[in-house]
Amino acid sequence: MQWNSLIDRVVEAPYWPEPVRVLRLSQAGGRFALAVEGLKSRQVFHRLLSADEVSGLLRLTQAEAEPFGGDGELFALGPSHPARLPL
Repeated sequence: MQWNSLIDRVVEAPYWPEPVRVLRLSQAGGRFALAVEGLKSRQVFHRLLSADEVSGLLRLTQAEAEPFGGDGELFALGPSHPARLPL
């Protein structure tokens, strides 16, 4: 898996008290060392996670980033005529 795709991504997990942005991810033996920054407090948290825990975070971020797969013809953004502003 592409562990580095977590870098600079926002994740929410029970490991941290708030949503965090991943600053650094490095392998430390059989585990992974993460440095993350809280979005609200700007506090930096350090934590060791197993490969399974990191792959769970990776699955969460990939599930949130699913592209829109709808039919563009059926999706209307608004009227096709120019707006008339009152004088």
